[in-house]
Amino acid sequence: METNKKNQLQILDFWAPKCRACENLGLFLDQLREKYGDAFELIKINAREYEEERLKFRVMNVPTLIFLKDGDLVFRNVGFDNDIKQVIENEIMNHLPR
Repeated sequence: METNKKNQLQILDFWAPKCRACENLGLFLDQLREKYGDAFELIKINAREYEEERLKFRVMNVPTLIFLKDGDLVFRNVGFDNDIKQVIENEIMNHLPR
């Protein structure tokens, strides 16, 4: 996976159909995209259809978020609830270009 912009944050959102937490996380990530524009690249990956990527990133449960910067893992989270929203947004802000 390569990004078009050097140093751009990539967010991998591993999800599955009929997963309520996945749906809620997806909506939250869409809101963050609206807020931050193209400051990060959001890649939504159906964990059931893309087994190679799921195994590569060792995704065992959904939803799983993986943040990559310059190809390096900088943040990982499994699951989603209201308590994690601010943590996710803070991580995005920490890795935006200055």
